[in-house]
Amino acid sequence: MNLFQKYGGTPTVSKIVTSFYGQVYSRPHLKIYFDGVPLPKLIQHQVRFMSMVMGQTPSAYSGQAMDRAHQRLNISAGHFAEVAQILADILRGAGMEPADLETVMAAVAGLESAVVGSTSAKGKPEPLANN
Repeated sequence: MNLFQKYGGTPTVSKIVTSFYGQVYSRPHLKIYFDGVPLPKLIQHQVRFMSMVMGQTPSAYSGQAMDRAHQRLNISAGHFAEVAQILADILRGAGMEPADLETVMAAVAGLESAVVGSTSAKGKPEPLANN
């Protein structure tokens, strides 16, 4: 049984992702990264991504490569770490066991070099085009 199945599949992942974005959006310095992106679309996309991270069939997620999707945002290492901590706290609060949490967060940590911008001195994103 993979983590996706172990923790209740799509309903649980949807609750986790919705809670995650509630926390992210409550912090103006993080919310700016999502200006111009419809929240329902973002949540749906992230549910598919988290499902894949938790062991669901990769074909369920069909997003851009991480570096391409995030390069224009100039995400700072500090903001990446803060968002990762928010996710870890939410997963822990949802009852994820420590070993499973470590597995998921290792996958998240592996994305840092693709997500963090090389020109992220102030961590301010470039404007997004409406999707």
